[in-house]
Formats: sequence, structure tokens, C-alpha cells
Amino acid sequence: MAERLPDPDDGRVVLVAVTQHGRAELARRRAVQAKRLAELLAELPEADRAAIAAALPALERLTDLAYGGEA
Repeated sequence: MAERLPDPDDGRVVLVAVTQHGRAELARRRAVQAKRLAELLAELPEADRAAIAAALPALERLTDLAYGGEA
């Protein structure tokens, strides 16, 4: 799922890159997680889903603060 590549500028350095297979596996896992989250959210009462939706902008701002706007 990952490959090691030589750095063209420095022979002492090894670069690591995700392969196409690795990207596909990550996408598959994210899809499984998203499906499970959607199933769990569907089990919550509407008021709880609305509260989570209302909190999303604040959570996004928190993520921006944590990652310097690179979320």
C-alpha cells in the first residue's frame, strides 16, 4: 500500500508514497466508516441529529485552529 522511492535530490533520503492500491484501500475504509456513522446517526432522535448539525461549524473552526487552516 506504500512504496519507497529514492529522493532525486539527495541519495541518502528515502521518500514514501501511497500506492494506487493504498489509495483504493483508504477510500474503501473511509466509505465503510461513513456508512457506519450514517447508520448510527439514523438511530438518534431528530433533536440529537439537529444538535450535532448545529455544532458542526464550531467543530470545523476548532479543526482549523488545531491544524492551522489545513484541515
